[in-house]
Amino acid sequence: MLMILTEIFFLGLSILLYYLLGKLAIPFKPFLSLGFIILIAIFNGRLFRRFNLPAITGYMVAGLIISPFTFGLSPVNYIKEFKLIDYFAITFIGLQAGSEMAIRILKKDFKKILTVTILIICISSISTFLFLYALNSVLKGIIIAGTGFIYVLIFLAVFEIAKSPVTTIAIINESGVRNKFTYTILGITIIKDVILVLLFTIVTAMVELSLAGTSGFSMIHFFPILMELIGSMVIGFIVALIFTLYMKYIKINASVFILIFAFIISFIGNTIHINPLITGIIAGFFIENFSEKNRDFTRILHTSAPYVYILFFPLASAVLDISVVPSVIILVIILLILRKIFLIVSFRIARKTVHIDTFTMKYGWMGLINQSGITLALAILIENIFIKYNMAETGNYIKTIAIASIIITDFYGPPMFKYAAQKSKKFFDNTFSK
Repeated sequence: MLMILTEIFFLGLSILLYYLLGKLAIPFKPFLSLGFIILIAIFNGRLFRRFNLPAITGYMVAGLIISPFTFGLSPVNYIKEFKLIDYFAITFIGLQAGSEMAIRILKKDFKKILTVTILIICISSISTFLFLYALNSVLKGIIIAGTGFIYVLIFLAVFEIAKSPVTTIAIINESGVRNKFTYTILGITIIKDVILVLLFTIVTAMVELSLAGTSGFSMIHFFPILMELIGSMVIGFIVALIFTLYMKYIKINASVFILIFAFIISFIGNTIHINPLITGIIAGFFIENFSEKNRDFTRILHTSAPYVYILFFPLASAVLDISVVPSVIILVIILLILRKIFLIVSFRIARKTVHIDTFTMKYGWMGLINQSGITLALAILIENIFIKYNMAETGNYIKTIAIASIIITDFYGPPMFKYAAQKSKKFFDNTFSK
């Protein structure tokens, strides 16, 4: 109890100092502001951990506290000055996601896991879109109206299949349960990540063509998108090679080098329109599967992740216009209910088609509920697309839905997966290892 009160005291003190900073006329205020944002995020993350809740959720709540749209503690232009941090963090999240795509994990029961994953993707995304579209007359009072309506439905359907492997790995490590059930959930999550990125690339390409007013679709319209995809993959491979050579021959401050180089890549990518998420995923995938330094790389990512998250998640949620949350919360609840229903249906169909075990059929959905990391990364990329076509309201609306979903599912998703993992020990031997 004393430790909780101490965390609350320092959190309150940090918020007070941040408020006073806004009243002072001093140089370099944006950078001092960033320092206090980090302090607030640290204390709030630690406070959430005291209640056995994810620190990431604490970071996002910290962003909501200092948001100019809530208590007015921070001018909005200060937050937007750090937009490049978004691209850096998305590159880093991509590296983490790619590093979890171990071929030696995926090849175990690969066909069965792939079939289940495709079932989940098809049932969840298509059913969600059709359900929302069928109720469009009702939902237009809930979802933002205007020309962005159909695009919102498309991206909400895509979000229904998002699930970051970072949280899955964290729960597996925390619970110590490594068996057939947990590696099946991890395998599904990893394959979903790969398909999600490809699907997201195609969907955003089609939406961009539509927003640009292109009449009709042909392969030539997809050429710039295809070049961006190929360019991102090539740069990802080059980044993997550079990281591997540095860790093998130089070794000095490898973690600092990786973070700085990731920042440089994100800056270059933003300039020449290279997708930072795909670049990170490809780099992480190659290092994990084809580099002898994969364990060192994974260790560096796990060590660095908290510092990146402390920057990324508060700033991402700080630009959330809290005024639209009441209009979003009903839709978010509908989406979360649909997410659970379609996951349960998918696992039951998988039981009959590929004969997954009864335990996974009953409890598998618990491992695929929460939407951390990659969901927010995608939402930010979507927001930037709509800003590009003067539809910032629609982009912010989609990101608001993503953040609200992440915050809610991070409260109950990880504990549910941990419960299912612990329960699985009665049915499976602990034979899984990465």
